[in-house]
Order: sequence, then C-alpha cells, then structure tokens
Amino acid sequence: MGGIFARTDYLLLRRDSHVYAYAEYQMRKRIRRYAMIACAVLDEERNVRRRLNPVPVPAGVRIDRVSALENWDDDLFVRFTRFARADLHRIGTACGLGAINRTSERDRYSRLEGMIILLNRLSYPSKWDSLVGTFERSPSSMSRIFSDVLRRIYMSCANSISLNKEHFLVNLQRFSNAIQLKGGHQLDCVGFIDGTIRPCCRPCEGQRAVYNGNKKVHSLKFQSVVVPDGLIISLYGP
Repeated sequence: MGGIFARTDYLLLRRDSHVYAYAEYQMRKRIRRYAMIACAVLDEERNVRRRLNPVPVPAGVRIDRVSALENWDDDLFVRFTRFARADLHRIGTACGLGAINRTSERDRYSRLEGMIILLNRLSYPSKWDSLVGTFERSPSSMSRIFSDVLRRIYMSCANSISLNKEHFLVNLQRFSNAIQLKGGHQLDCVGFIDGTIRPCCRPCEGQRAVYNGNKKVHSLKFQSVVVPDGLIISLYGP
C-alpha cells in the first residue's frame, strides 16, 4: 500500500511541475510581448517628437549628422575611433576623402562621419544595428559608407600597403641603429615580422585552402612587417 501511495504522490507532483512549467512559459511569453509593445511605443514617440521639433540645418547641408558629430568632445572621439578630432580630419584628407562624399547608391556622408564609421567598425567588433542610434542611419546605409570609405582609402594608398619602399629604404640605417640601442644582437635587423590569424566561416568550396592545422580552425592569415618607428611598412594577405 505504501508503494501505491508513493507512486500516486509522485504522479501528482509530476503533473503539478508540468503545470507550473507551462504557466511560467506563458508568463515569459506575455512579458516579451509587453516589452515589444513598449519598445514600439517608445520608438513611435521619439519619431513624433523628432517630426514636431526638427533640428535646424544650415543652408547647403542636407544632413544634421554633420553638426551633431562636430559637437562630440575629444574623449568621445578617442573612445569611438582611438583618434582625436583633428587627426580624423587630417587622415581623411590625406586618404582622398572630400568634405562631402557619395557612395554608388548615392548615400551622402561627410569626411568626419565616414572616418568615424570606418574606424569604429575596425576598432571593436560590433553589429550595424547597435550603431543605428549613434549615427541615425540604417544598417545598410552604414555598411555602404564603410565599404565606400575603405575603397577610397585603398585606391589612394594601394602603393604603400604591399611595401612602402620610399620610407623603408631611406631609413634602413636608422632602423638598425634603433634596434641595436634597445639591445638587439643582429646588426642587419631593420624590422619585425608578425602574423595574424583571423577565424572565418567554413566556405562551401576550397575548405582546405583556408583551414589552419595549427589552430584547428578555418581562417585567413595575414603577415606584416613592423619597423621601430611603429609603422607597418608591409602587409600581405589573401
């Protein structure tokens, strides 16, 4: 008899646990639905407020993002791009970016905005969706701007990526002396070779070509040469 009662209690307890689990699932589902409704209401309220109180735009400038980015302080520039504001303008000008640029899909962006999007994407792995609130652009628009800035920089500096011969040949003796002053034993050492492995998804074709047996992962491997003044004078990869 004791066994029968114990079995009955076990079945009742199991039935109650299933009922409790189902109720908890329904409660979580209801909370997620309410959270989605609240987010939609907040987004609509922000859009209505933006339409009722538009930001004044100077004549000749179609986008209010230019003035908004110019109001960033230096600490925010360094946190987002690892560069100061003045450095971004100087680097963008040297890389061939104009004051106002357009992508092939006619996305209009300033030099400062393009450099911030590019450097922020390269400095820290993040999704485009997380940057929508910062730049007030759609993920697809930011992706096109990123690709366009990267293309312009490559077209302007392609000759210096594989090997910057002018900078390298002129400073050979200076590089060698700097390494010897730091305790280097090789008299003819002028730079340091380093390799970086970037994991990637397994491709449908040519898996053997991108598989790294040492790290046991599909990846792309890059090799660079760094000189004592901190510049990468040679970068080679797939």
